[in-house]
Amino acid sequence: MAVEWTAERRTVFKAARAALGKATNLAYPRMGADLGLMVDASADHVGAALQHCTGPSAGWQPLGFFSKKLDQTQQHYSAYNRELLACVLGIRHFKFMLEGRPFTLYTDHKPLTHALAKAVEPKMARQSRHLSYLAEFTSDIRHISGVDNVMADTLSRPPAGEINAVAATLVQVDYEAIAEAQRTFPETAAASITSTTLQQIQFGGTQLICDTSGPPPRPMIPAAHRQQLFTAFHSLTHPGTTVTG
Repeated sequence: MAVEWTAERRTVFKAARAALGKATNLAYPRMGADLGLMVDASADHVGAALQHCTGPSAGWQPLGFFSKKLDQTQQHYSAYNRELLACVLGIRHFKFMLEGRPFTLYTDHKPLTHALAKAVEPKMARQSRHLSYLAEFTSDIRHISGVDNVMADTLSRPPAGEINAVAATLVQVDYEAIAEAQRTFPETAAASITSTTLQQIQFGGTQLICDTSGPPPRPMIPAAHRQQLFTAFHSLTHPGTTVTG
């Protein structure tokens, strides 16, 4: 389908290109550089950024990023236990770069900096396992203020809703056509009878029948639109060998 190259789209394209040019680039690991793993936990995600510092004036340079959504059980952990879990998952993710090397673990949760020095036994077996895992890699745990822990803080709060909205705009989803097709889609009618999670949701300015069993709401896509939407969204991150080669 031909795309009309309007002035508005040209402006958006240039802004996206400029944003990509300013995006953070990963540094090449250097032997002997000070390693730091910054971690953070929010109510439903954990994030970690592995960085190194090659000199006093060089500052921290990113080597890799990690983000993970917590499951329902983990989301009910206390703040201390979520931060401790962020440390464990961050180390586990970057284990191939941290094992056998000295590094500093940075967290904005100050009680964790004394976790390995406490003489009191942990109150639960999970805490004991997590602390033992940390002790296998480092005992250097330091506090970092939240304003200085920007990378890990951002990774623990991914803007999923905004990303989905931008993707839908780029793909040019015809919500009205999908809504019209839903009215005659046999599976929609059948599911509406048996399901308690299907609701009419305002989606892209149009009322769509969506599955609300988990965030975010997922529109029921009639068969006639599935291949088009799959190809369009898939191409956002996998544009093919011609483009990425």
